[in-house]
Amino acid sequence: MKKLGFLLLGVVLFAACKQTPKTGNFGETITGDGAVAVNDFIASMGDQPEMQGKIVGTVQQVCQAEGCWYKYDLGDGKTMMVITKDHAFQLPKDCSGKTAIAEGRMYWKETSVDELKHYAVDAKKSQEEIDAITEPKRELRFEATGIIIQ
Repeated sequence: MKKLGFLLLGVVLFAACKQTPKTGNFGETITGDGAVAVNDFIASMGDQPEMQGKIVGTVQQVCQAEGCWYKYDLGDGKTMMVITKDHAFQLPKDCSGKTAIAEGRMYWKETSVDELKHYAVDAKKSQEEIDAITEPKRELRFEATGIIIQ
């Protein structure tokens, strides 16, 4: 009887483990209405230091440690990082190649060498690639309050 109790407890605990779904809404629930292609959004930002809105594009890379960021493919080997606001939610780690819609704010950020190396570790880059990071980088970022993975 004791063994049956432990078995049932194990099944309940296993069922209670929450797995990140592969598609759907993450963070705040949003819709795709009014989403603008990420490159068009960047162009409309102009010289503004930040801009609120909704962007859509193809996921190129995802944080493999926590699922707390991904990168949009901007073409020509360029990417733009999307981070989840306050690390409040995680994304599926296998969503590369999928379409993502993000709502939030785009802004300029000076990313330190330490932070760039941290992201390289999260992305499972080689030690050689991590060691090659020696200078900070000024880049566009997008802080998302809600994301849809299609």
